[in-house]
Amino acid sequence: HEGLAELLAFQGRTDAARAVWRTGAAGRSPTSRYLRQAALFEKKEKNLDGAATLFSAAVRRNPLVSGL
Repeated sequence: HEGLAELLAFQGRTDAARAVWRTGAAGRSPTSRYLRQAALFEKKEKNLDGAATLFSAAVRRNPLVSGL
């Protein structure tokens, strides 16, 4: 899901990219890395509340790695 979401974002298909990020997170237990990447996408798209939520979730999953 991550690669497809990043490709769609690169192509300017923001809504489709966001849908893929969300599908990937909902279908399994996402890793802290996946959540950080999704948070960076939301930050880039100026969805700061969504980015903060995702960053918080990433830190809760793996607090030692999320700060890198």
